[in-house]
Amino acid sequence: PTHPATPCVPMGDFSQTSSAVRGVAQCAASIRLANCVGSERARQLEERALDVLGLLEEGLSVPEAAALVCQLSVDCIGLVDAVDLDLASDMMDCFDQTGLIIWGFSIEVAEIISFSLAAIAGILTIGNHDMSVPSHRYAKRSAVAPYLELVASELDKISMQVYGALCRFEVEQQGSCDSSSEEHRLVIAFQSICTWILTLMYHFEGSGCIHATSLWEWASGDLLWAVVLAKGVLSFHPVKPGEMQELELLVPEELSSLKDAVVSAVFGLNTPDIAFIGELEADIIADDLDGGFSMAQRVVGLDLH
Repeated sequence: PTHPATPCVPMGDFSQTSSAVRGVAQCAASIRLANCVGSERARQLEERALDVLGLLEEGLSVPEAAALVCQLSVDCIGLVDAVDLDLASDMMDCFDQTGLIIWGFSIEVAEIISFSLAAIAGILTIGNHDMSVPSHRYAKRSAVAPYLELVASELDKISMQVYGALCRFEVEQQGSCDSSSEEHRLVIAFQSICTWILTLMYHFEGSGCIHATSLWEWASGDLLWAVVLAKGVLSFHPVKPGEMQELELLVPEELSSLKDAVVSAVFGLNTPDIAFIGELEADIIADDLDGGFSMAQRVVGLDLH
C-alpha cells in the first residue's frame, strides 16, 4: 500500500497559541513584573509579545510561527537572569507589596514562562498528521524541532529552582509549617511549567504517549529531576482566577491523557532500555566485547540503576 503524501505545511489555526501569547503580554504588563525585572525590560517583552500576536493574526506558516513563539519563550525564560533582588526589595518596602520574590524566584516570571510554553504547545497541535507514517512524523517535527531545541536548552536555567521549590513545598506540607498564598501561587506556576514541558513532549511524540527514553533524555539522565517533572504534572490542579492567581493559567485540553502518559513513562524508567541507554545509543554492547558482562553483573547494574 502507498503511504499518504507528506502533508503541506498549513498556515494553521493559531487560536490556542494566540491565547497563550496574550497571556504573555498581560504578564509583561504587570506592575509586579516591572518591579522585579525593571520597567524597560518588562515593556520590551510586552511589545514583543504584541508584535508576535499581530503576526499570528495576519497569518504565518507553522515554521515561521514556531520560530517567533519559541524566541518569545526564550525571552521569557531569560527574565530569570534579569530579576533584580534589590529592586524587588525596594518595591516591596515602598509600595507594601508582598511576595514579589519567593525562594529566590519571581512568581510573575514563573507564570509568564508557563504562558510562553503553552504558546509553543498550541503550534504542535496544528495539522492532521499520522505519526505512524515516517513522512508525516518528519513533516511535523522538522517544522519546530530546531526552535524547540533552543527552548529546551534554556529551560535548564530554571530546573534547579523548580526542583527545589516543589521539593520544599512538599516538605512543608508534610510538616507543621503553613505555606503562604504567594508560596502556593509560585508552586502552582511551577507545576504548570512542568505540565507544559511534558505537554510539548506529548505532542512532539504525537503517538498519544510519552516514551520513557524521551523523559529520561529531557531530564538529562537525572532521575530525581525526571520524577519531579512528572510529579509536577500529576499534582497540577488548575485554580480559578481570584483564588490565588491574578491570571488564569492555561491548562492542556488533554490533561487527563497527559497524566496517564506521564505515569506510563515514569514506570518505564527502571527498564534495561534506560539503565543501559548509553550502550544502546552508541550501538556498542559491552557483552560483544572481550570481557563482557555476565548476566549476574547485568542484573546488579539494573538494580543499581
